[in-house]
Amino acid sequence: MANRPRCRDRRGTYEVWYVTVTQPEAKRGFWLRYTTSNPAPESGHQPQSALWGGIFCRGTPERNRVFKTVHPLEAASFGDPFEVRIADSTLSLRGARGEAAGPDGSISWDLTWSSHAEPFLIPDPRWLKLVSAANFGAQPALEVSGSIAVDGETFQLDRAPGGQQHTWGRRHALEWNWGFASGFAGRGSFIDGVSTRVRAPGGVTLGGTALGVRLGERSVRVNSLPATVRQGASISPAGWDASAGDGGLTAEVSIRPRREDLLGVTYDDPSGGQRVCYHTEVADLEVTLSEGGREVARERLEGAAAFEYASEHALPGLPPAL
Repeated sequence: MANRPRCRDRRGTYEVWYVTVTQPEAKRGFWLRYTTSNPAPESGHQPQSALWGGIFCRGTPERNRVFKTVHPLEAASFGDPFEVRIADSTLSLRGARGEAAGPDGSISWDLTWSSHAEPFLIPDPRWLKLVSAANFGAQPALEVSGSIAVDGETFQLDRAPGGQQHTWGRRHALEWNWGFASGFAGRGSFIDGVSTRVRAPGGVTLGGTALGVRLGERSVRVNSLPATVRQGASISPAGWDASAGDGGLTAEVSIRPRREDLLGVTYDDPSGGQRVCYHTEVADLEVTLSEGGREVARERLEGAAAFEYASEHALPGLPPAL
């Protein structure tokens, strides 16, 4: 259900399945995307499918790179129980294989994984008809094995922490922060959440925050549309801070990137216009769980959390790489 294609043959939509995986000891991470874009005719954008891949290396930002290969929209196909295929690249419930290239290099991957947590869905599916975009943490706690090669250098992964997400919609949010990490507090642990600013019907701008946290046997899940709006949204390229309470537990999350580790990419909005998304896989994370005002768990992770900031404009002094 979490990965089911939602936008086949629908004009004015986009759809993305993506994988993030990190090597915490090396403070290195990867970002792999399978995308379709079927914009409205009046948007000025062309239909396409694409494969994207990025590498992020903490401490050596000159090695941070992102690649994209564009294919016709018709190159994307889907299989059951779940498979996305774009040209010769595939993504399924248990692994991914693919390649993306640019004028100055390429990235390829051949991965398998096991999944250790239930999906975290933004928003709760009861509210899908009321939102213009959704982001499902389809597999938020993966252990990933295999290899990723960047310009001939091969990186071997052995049960590396990662996650697989699925997002789609009629238009992108005006602005957002997204944060993610997994495996930092044992198998099945994860942080997954987003703060967004969207244009609601009538031209009103609304902000909201959804947050899922699992640490051991404790979990916080705030993803209904009313609860998300009540949380409000604080959005910044400098970092993402979020807090949410669920059943007596309160989670406080802070994710901080280094500016030199942000890579910007440009997304066409299916209704017209563009968003510039700055992504990294090597941000710092701190999460605290409290119960009845008493701290019951705290975790820190250095250089191995995913972070995004996106808006309608590029950041000053940081032009998009793609």
